[in-house]
Amino acid sequence: MIPSDELFLKYDLPVPRYTSYPPYPFWKKDFSQNEFLNNFHLNFSNKQELEISLYIHLPFCESLCYFCGCNKVITKNHELEMPYIKKLLLEFDNYLAIMNRPVKLKELHLGGGTPTFFSPSNLKYLFSEIFKRIEVSDNHDFSIEVHPKVTNKEHFMVLREFSFDRVSIGVQDFNKDIQKIIGREQSFKDIEFCISYARNIGFKSVNFDLIYGLPGQTSDTVLNSLQNVYKLNPDRIAFYSYAHVPQLKPSQNKLNKTFLPAGKEKYLIYKTAFDSLTNNNYFSLGFDHFALKTDSLYLSAIQGKLHRNFMGFTTQQSSVLLGIGVSAISDFGLFYVQNKKSFSDYMEMTKKEVFNFESGYIMNENDLVIKQHILNLACYHKTSFNEFPLNNNLKLQIIKNLKTYEFDNLIHVSNDTIQVTELGLTFLRNICSAFDQYTQVKKVISYSQSI
Repeated sequence: MIPSDELFLKYDLPVPRYTSYPPYPFWKKDFSQNEFLNNFHLNFSNKQELEISLYIHLPFCESLCYFCGCNKVITKNHELEMPYIKKLLLEFDNYLAIMNRPVKLKELHLGGGTPTFFSPSNLKYLFSEIFKRIEVSDNHDFSIEVHPKVTNKEHFMVLREFSFDRVSIGVQDFNKDIQKIIGREQSFKDIEFCISYARNIGFKSVNFDLIYGLPGQTSDTVLNSLQNVYKLNPDRIAFYSYAHVPQLKPSQNKLNKTFLPAGKEKYLIYKTAFDSLTNNNYFSLGFDHFALKTDSLYLSAIQGKLHRNFMGFTTQQSSVLLGIGVSAISDFGLFYVQNKKSFSDYMEMTKKEVFNFESGYIMNENDLVIKQHILNLACYHKTSFNEFPLNNNLKLQIIKNLKTYEFDNLIHVSNDTIQVTELGLTFLRNICSAFDQYTQVKKVISYSQSI
């Protein structure tokens, strides 16, 4: 269901993406290694087996995409690959040493940067060393982000050798003029090759990242771009709103703000694309994500098994999300840590059992309950105060915050249960923000969730 222009303009507000709660800007800077170790041993005191998700951040890119908000290193120096891999393995060994118990790998995702900047042989070395150190769960899910301009058959063959079966491609837009403006030039044939070859050798799921609100985009250009999307038939689509924050990412100064669609014009682009996607068999999961009904993401959603973490929506639920690499974030259930964002700072990690943290956060009791409510809304579109109770004052404040969404028919509230309506899916992040005790008192832009 497409909301009215009035609703969109009313809720066209900056809110976090809620890949964590509390949102990243409220974490503690200079989170010490002792704080991490004390909380790890406090919360994982026995020797129970851990099932983990592993995120590996590979930051290198050969060229700069001007819109990009990721933590990256622009270089053509491929001699950096192996020293960085050595640091990744050292960090992984440090974590395994403090875990000191059986660990199984359920989920592995490589993000960037451009993971396929690394040579096939170096990726093979990295995977071989990781898998020497950890047992792989029978029910596992391995995925990678690729750039068609630098990805070849050998990359895909190595990935399949190590059981990768999902690939994500940063398409952004198929329009040649827009690609040139944003510094992300890649042909339809480049993208088609990646998809067809990956599928031919056994990859089961393909994701496209698309962006709306880019310079020069109109409803017509996005519709034309979507026609190419439908020809390639990706299983999943992430359709993100472009956040123009040159004060945080100076490369965005290359994009002339006067050409950026905003307000009602930007909404019409979204509205047109949403209508087109849902009319072409893509189911809206909320939070800017869509999936075909044959994809495991959709099947997990209707079975009540969907999960959300720093890697986005996932079909896996693990005890720990372990992030290794520069700027990578780990979620240990009751607390978070982020590695140093500076590449040079990260590379200074030279000793065993030494970590270089940028920030971290230890959740209190209210944080944990609110995090669960936000996860319920994001994944299942409903939550209940009966199942996850809060103190009365906090509950009353949240109910008050929810009144505007109830009035606009974005949610139904009954017997302390909040159910998101079909209309409300478009504003799911806004609805989640009603529970957020941090951004209620301090405005935070959605971009701040980038790592």
